[in-house]
Parts: sequence; C-alpha cells; structure tokens
Amino acid sequence: MLQGKLRGGGLRGEVQSTVRESYGGKATSNFKSRVVHPRNPKLVKGRPEDDKQAPSAYMAEMALTTDERLKLTYEMRVPQIIELLDMSEQSLQKFTTMDIEEPLFQPFPSDIVFQNFEPFQTCEVPLQLRNNDKVARLVKVTQTDSPYFKIISPHDVGHKVAPGMDTVFIIQFTPDEKKDYTHELICITEREKFLIPVKGIGARAILDFPDEISFGTCPVKYATTKTLLVRNVGRIEAKFELSVWEPFFVTPDSGRIAVGESMQIHVDFKALQTGDHSRHMILHYDTGEDIYINMYGAAIDYNVRLDKNTVKLENTFISCTSQRFYMDLEMEENMEKDEFFEECLNDPTLRDQLSIMRRKFKDKSQV
Repeated sequence: MLQGKLRGGGLRGEVQSTVRESYGGKATSNFKSRVVHPRNPKLVKGRPEDDKQAPSAYMAEMALTTDERLKLTYEMRVPQIIELLDMSEQSLQKFTTMDIEEPLFQPFPSDIVFQNFEPFQTCEVPLQLRNNDKVARLVKVTQTDSPYFKIISPHDVGHKVAPGMDTVFIIQFTPDEKKDYTHELICITEREKFLIPVKGIGARAILDFPDEISFGTCPVKYATTKTLLVRNVGRIEAKFELSVWEPFFVTPDSGRIAVGESMQIHVDFKALQTGDHSRHMILHYDTGEDIYINMYGAAIDYNVRLDKNTVKLENTFISCTSQRFYMDLEMEENMEKDEFFEECLNDPTLRDQLSIMRRKFKDKSQV
C-alpha cells in the first residue's frame, strides 16, 4: 500500500490517501465502481433553497439505497472554498479564466451520502472531479484520519487532468453500526482548497402523514376537526413535534411512537374570517429532518335560520320540559346548487360542455 503526506499544503508531493495496488504492486487501472453517475448533471449556483419535503417524498427517499440515491441526483453545486493557494508555487500556468468564487475542478456529487447500509459492509460512491479550466491542472483528494472512510485514488493520480476531462476517486465507507456519520473530504487544486461533505444516514423513524389535509368548505368561526391515524413505518422510535399556525390547530403537538405503533392526531380548522386559508404543518423529527404537510380550508358564511316560521311544542307533563330545535346550516349551499342545476338545464351549450367534462374525468379515473 502506498501512503504519503502533502508537503507545504500544495500539490507537489504524495497525496495523503490510500491507493489500491494490484497486478505486481502497481496502482490498478482496472478498478471500476459498481455505481454509475447520472448523465449531464445540472450546475446550480447560489445558496441552496430550502427543500420543503412532503411525507411521501421523504418516505420514498429513505427507502433508496446509496446507489439509487446517486442515480437520482441530477444537480450539483459550487463547493465551499476554504483556502486560496499561490498558483506560482504549484504550476507554471499562473493564470486562469475561472472565476475566483468557483474552483478549478467541479465535484459531483456535491455532497456524498450513504444510507440504508449494514454494519461492517463496505459501501462506495465515485467522486467525479471535472477540470473546468482551459489548461491541464492537478487535483488531489485528502481527508482527516477516519476508521470508517477510505479514499481510493485513480491510477494516474499524480498526472494533470486535461481541460474538460474527469478524474474519479472512489470513496469507501465501512460502518460499525447503524447510526449517523459525518465526515469531510478536502480537494486541493493548484489554486484553492475546497470541502466536500460526507455523511452516513442511519436508521430513521418515518410517520405516514398524508401529503395534504383538506377541510373543504366549513362555517366561519366554527371548529372543524379531522382525526388522523399516524403509524411509525420506520426502523426506530419516532420522537416528533408538530408546528402549525392559525387558523389551524393540532393536538397533541409532540409525542413518541414506537416502531409499528400508531397514534391519533387531531387537526382543527377554525377561521375567524371568510375566505381560503392555506398553511403548512411542519413535522420535526428529533434526527433533524423537517417535513411539510399542506393544509387547506375555506371558511364561508352559512345562512343559519329556523326552517319554519312557527314551532309547535307537543304536550308535556307538569314539571317537565319539551324542546325542539329547527336549524338548517346547509340551506344556502343547497340553494346555490339548485340555481346552478337550473342554469345548466336551461342552457343546452353548458349542458353539453358538462357532459364532455364528465366523460373526460371518467376516462382519467379509469386510466
């Protein structure tokens, strides 16, 4: 095995990484990763936007293997530069057309994630570094000492990479238990050093909340309740908190659910003003993930009145009470429906259009 250290923080010298050797003691050029990069990933500049992940998307993501997650990664970002180097000490090519805020080499993936791993089984992810400059450049990858992560360098690790070409390092991960791991790789070019985050995602709790909760049309200033039966379909106990904003309310707002167990969650909608109301309920896991659940409700004024002008009370016994209540909360809604149906019947064109729409919805439901 060939090991060495960088001298002077630059590129001249040997890289502090492990190089696989075989076939007579030479670094092998036949080593190929089982993982395949997606083609033509998109470079996204600027700070990453907050990803408001829905429960179903989070559940699907946690079910992926490390290989599957990498295949579904189609974006890459500019890495964090931690140090600028003197190019005159590293190369004869002292000038570059690359912006100072972008490194000479673009890494993919931008962050390396291992998930759904088993203890003492080795996982690997290829780290692709592309030379974005117009001249050949050197690049090295190093790390702090770790018993869990290893860097497998390519056979031509000491050679320059042509413009627009890639060099691939293999990052191996061997965990000893199902827990979270964090690590960092340091990529060193002729001009800068930049970081690539590495993490291993251990076992997770997953609560099967719906992606959205719709209350439909409800009376204003009246509490409408929906009860959800939430089950923990993950691999560890769920410790969670729920955050909502008026006019929505949730009970309980925190709790614990063992693996395979269920809990009733009551969500209330009580609007003090008419109109459409839409909010997010945020599910906070103790492992740090935030999941967003859409909530919607429409508050309207109901025409509430007695449906009879007179109320006749039946005969009753002395010292006893007789009561009758006549209220119709749906009177206004029924009147609007009657007016709509009457308009449809009187207008042949509108009736034909509704028939076509009904047929389209029926065909879509059968697909």
